[in-house]
Amino acid sequence: MKRLALIIVLGVVAVQWIHHSERRAHVRSQNTVVITPNNSRVEFSNEVDSRIVRVQFSADPVAPQPPEPPRAPEPPKPPRRGKKASRSVLAPVAPVVSHEAVGRLSATEDRAKADALRQLKEDVTKWLDRDVPSAWANLDSEVGKLLVETRVVPLERDYATVYKATIEANFSSERRAAIIARYQHEIVMTRLFKLGSGVGFTLVCLASLAGYIKADEATKGYYTKRLRVVSAAGVGAAGVALYHALV
Repeated sequence: MKRLALIIVLGVVAVQWIHHSERRAHVRSQNTVVITPNNSRVEFSNEVDSRIVRVQFSADPVAPQPPEPPRAPEPPKPPRRGKKASRSVLAPVAPVVSHEAVGRLSATEDRAKADALRQLKEDVTKWLDRDVPSAWANLDSEVGKLLVETRVVPLERDYATVYKATIEANFSSERRAAIIARYQHEIVMTRLFKLGSGVGFTLVCLASLAGYIKADEATKGYYTKRLRVVSAAGVGAAGVALYHALV
């Protein structure tokens, strides 16, 4: 029994000694390498049991790593856009060509203004020349659109106080072209209306003739005279309506 216990104790001691030796060998094999700023190699070897730190410097220089290429500068950020300010685009203003129409001396302010307006109409007729006739119905309204300012000046005379009116009007080429364009548009519309009225009157006449023929055939000629009167009355009514529309 004593021998058996001694063998067991020796076996346990041998196993611990082998385990301890393997552990020390494993710790020695774990070395730590550190590269210092001056490209030197430092190797650390830790032994746990003896608590000794071994430092080994290596003279082998480490190849320096190439520097990183410079980064491209970031593009500037666009400014924040707020609400767009509303911009009002003004149409080009046509230049004003001033023209003054001076009336005759009058006893009252109203008569002076009326005489100055009459003079202005004469000037406008000459200004438009042959493009717009003076008999145009809308000429008075076009003259009113040309007015810029009306001035009335009282004048003292020995016999009484008289008034002299001066009307300033815009005689620019743009205004002249606008008046001529409106006149030509009205002429075109009038001609189209006359053409349409003539075509309508012709259709009414043809419809009356066709109706008369069919009605006469249906009645076998018993109401020929009455049918003629009715057809003639229809054509006459259409003619009267056409005349009032054109005149």
